[in-house]
Amino acid sequence: MRSKTLTYLGISLTLAGFADQQAVNNSKHTGEKNKVEPIVENNKRSREQWKKQLEDLAKSPTPTKLKMGAMCYKMAMPYADSYNCSKCKSKTVFAKGDSKRFKAGQLEKKVSKHLIELRKLGLDVKIDSSFLCSKCGEGDDFYWEISNGDKIVRTKCEYFDFYILRDFLKKKEVVTGATERQKPLKKYIPRLKELLLGETKEKK
Repeated sequence: MRSKTLTYLGISLTLAGFADQQAVNNSKHTGEKNKVEPIVENNKRSREQWKKQLEDLAKSPTPTKLKMGAMCYKMAMPYADSYNCSKCKSKTVFAKGDSKRFKAGQLEKKVSKHLIELRKLGLDVKIDSSFLCSKCGEGDDFYWEISNGDKIVRTKCEYFDFYILRDFLKKKEVVTGATERQKPLKKYIPRLKELLLGETKEKK
């Protein structure tokens, strides 16, 4: 009986992982940086409001009761992917052999799916992923473009940025990642300042 239960559990985990990966693979990968979800204006905040919230977060006590989260399972990746450029309308196909572009393409898909939630929380954010185009692309990575009312802050994109932006906008004191593991949000104040205010820590 126990072996059957473990078998069913294993099948459930496999199917859940497969469905998760299929959602990423089937998401529309167009690179249309201007075709985005409308911002919920009532949730919008100014640069000064963000600064004040960051100051309050820095002064807040560090949370100690944090969830450890579940184990992370590595999912099978497709052998090839494509990118449809909104600028020159050309299609770029890249395979696993093109390691940097392939990995960036997969990451761009995941991050793009989260833009809707960030914009609903009032963040004026877009992603510039045009470097993925083999015909007109420039640079070697893709970027957040976040408007703070004074200027547009352009920052190299990292996947965990979504979680810290989401939980900061929700005014939480902890950040919860993909596996439900929690960390004190104040640990990421320097990164939030870089993303929202365009402030970078000076190197000594």
